[in-house]
Amino acid sequence: MNRLVVLLVGLLFAVSAISQDRYLELRTNANAYKDPNRQSEIVDKLKLTTDGTPLLLKLVSDRKENGYYHVEIPGGSGRTGWVYKSLVRGYDHAPAVEKPTPADDSTSSAAGSFGDCSVLFVGGKAPRAPDEATPLCEEDGGVVFFASGYSKRDNHGYWSAYRLDEEQIVEMNENPRDRPNVKFRQNPKLVGHGYVQPRHESYTGTEWDRGHLAPNGAMAWDEDAQKRSFIISNIAPQKPAMNRNIWRCFEYSIREWAENSGSTFVVVGTTRSDAPPISSERDPKGVKINVPSHYLAMVYRSKPTPMAIGVMVPNTDGNLDIRKFIMPVADLEKKTGFRFGIPKSIAADKPDLAQWPTRLVKKELLGKLPKIDQQCPRVDN
Repeated sequence: MNRLVVLLVGLLFAVSAISQDRYLELRTNANAYKDPNRQSEIVDKLKLTTDGTPLLLKLVSDRKENGYYHVEIPGGSGRTGWVYKSLVRGYDHAPAVEKPTPADDSTSSAAGSFGDCSVLFVGGKAPRAPDEATPLCEEDGGVVFFASGYSKRDNHGYWSAYRLDEEQIVEMNENPRDRPNVKFRQNPKLVGHGYVQPRHESYTGTEWDRGHLAPNGAMAWDEDAQKRSFIISNIAPQKPAMNRNIWRCFEYSIREWAENSGSTFVVVGTTRSDAPPISSERDPKGVKINVPSHYLAMVYRSKPTPMAIGVMVPNTDGNLDIRKFIMPVADLEKKTGFRFGIPKSIAADKPDLAQWPTRLVKKELLGKLPKIDQQCPRVDN
């Protein structure tokens, strides 16, 4: 009898232990580190499966350290490692072997707040624009990609915010992704109440680019994040010569700054103009889209010491040197009416360009663009 009780108790403990197991699903190829930081030894290079079967990582502990999860390395070797939080998503228990159904755009949040996307803002404070904008949070399975404020008056993205951690830059450099060959999709959270939003074809033949606010290149740490950036609420009309030259090189500089900056917070926005709106004969609804006069950005770096810059570039051709358009964030706020919620002392600081190495466009190009180092080499500020 006593033996039976012991066996039953042991079985109960075993069932309890199994039921408490928690798993993470790998979202993209990732390094597993010996310690919870990217300077430590890489113990394994985790790769997505090629047959669609999800790669599950058993949690050693639910507790995160420095943004990393402690997991068992698959294969039964008993090894463990640390994986960065944005490269995985969680499950309460190990799911069945079939591939989970990908989340669709209904995971965008437009309920009057930015929900989980608050982690994308300095101090958790969303930027405030001078005019009304519909709040949208782009995320999937608890992993946030970017946030947007959408202008129904202008029929384009008013601003978008994203965040880059050093670990994401490492993953992008080690596992580069090509630009996905997809069209821009309408945002389902903007459907209804009589509002007609633009579509991919609304820009066709207008001689204006579909200008990303949260850029595809900054989302390349995750396939789903990249594809999500191709959404109508994340773009605005942009002059092709500007988009493909000075702005492209500036976006690349942001990713270079983020390599050694801890967490880098970015807000990209637009300002209104008196220019006539654009429309396309290819759009059956004939939606008219207002053209911004300028593109602006606030970039905040948390290391080596907190610092920030403001940038405001005319939405025209002929601008090659981004340094002409760098200013204190406080000046950008005065010029545009935006409020970025960063500490006043940091907003007032005049940027030390030595801390913000940039790239100079040699010559404006259209068509097939060369590699960044050929198009806009780094300059000594």
